[in-house]
This record gives sequence, structure tokens and C-alpha cells, in this order.
Amino acid sequence: MVSEVFKARVDFTMDVTKLTEELSIISHILHRHPSKDISSYIDHLERIQYLTTRINHLIGRTY
Repeated sequence: MVSEVFKARVDFTMDVTKLTEELSIISHILHRHPSKDISSYIDHLERIQYLTTRINHLIGRTY
């Protein structure tokens, strides 16, 4: 049982880490390489919304 709990915590941490790393990359792109193309911003914002929804879902499921 302890190993199952440990594995679940490791999986949770890995999932959240992966999602936050992608958020960090998108943030860097938006900050350092601004685009004059509004559709590019919209694509990035939609991805940010998806990633934050996934993180919130993971946190809500875990706690």
C-alpha cells in the first residue's frame, strides 16, 4: 500500500512538472519573442488555458 501511495505521488509530481514546464516555455516565447500575428497569441493562450485546466484537474483529483 505504501508503494502505491508513493507511486501515485511520483506520478502526480511528474505530471504537474511536465505541464508547468510547458507553461514556462510558452511564457518565455510570449515574453521574449512577441509576434505581431494575433492568431499566434490566441493559439498560445488556448494552450495555456488547457494546461492550467489539466493542472487544476490533477490537483483536485489528488487533494
